[in-house]
Amino acid sequence: MIVGVDCAAPYVVQQKDEFGLRWAGENEALDRLLLGSSTAILGWLVQKGFVQEQDTTAIHFELINHLAAPLALPAMPIQDAIDVATFAVETAAKFAKFGMRLETIGGPIEVAAITKHEGFKWVARKHYYLEELNRETSHGR
Repeated sequence: MIVGVDCAAPYVVQQKDEFGLRWAGENEALDRLLLGSSTAILGWLVQKGFVQEQDTTAIHFELINHLAAPLALPAMPIQDAIDVATFAVETAAKFAKFGMRLETIGGPIEVAAITKHEGFKWVARKHYYLEELNRETSHGR
């Protein structure tokens, strides 16, 4: 996380044997679409008397386990993984734009793929970079 001029050290988000989409920031669209739930439901459940506030986290995880619709598979071809990641970013951006929310996400999307055999490789970059930079990887290829 970057706050002002301070930047936290990198940390592991997903273990080597795990797979799937991860998102942060503008969560609402992807939480609803992929998890089948929104954190907004927790306050509503408490307000209506369906659950006690101390039980909301457990209830939310139970809802997610029951309603989630994952889009990624462990043996997914890299192009499908690129396409689903792009879809997720575009969906979150359009949800913010058309949902009468602050547009905290949007604009040109940069896409890179990281694989065990090819390392880091740009798929799409903003137009203001030189074409040769779009072909470079962290290995200088």
